[in-house]
Amino acid sequence: ANLKPYIQDLKKTLLKGTLFERKSFIRSFVKRIVVEFPYAVIEYTIPLKKKSENPRNIEVLAFNLNGSRD
Repeated sequence: ANLKPYIQDLKKTLLKGTLFERKSFIRSFVKRIVVEFPYAVIEYTIPLKKKSENPRNIEVLAFNLNGSRD
């Protein structure tokens, strides 16, 4: 995946964004921060753009059925 556009957007937002924009942007990919002095662990994800998908083929809500129909 090409991360360059994402990194450029990150840099621009962090340098020129308002405090609200910067916090919102960071919260969009940081999932959890655990601090155990003197260490910290940051769990994050980087949203990757998927190749075009047909929206009609994307499952919205999965159903798990248990038992019989009787």
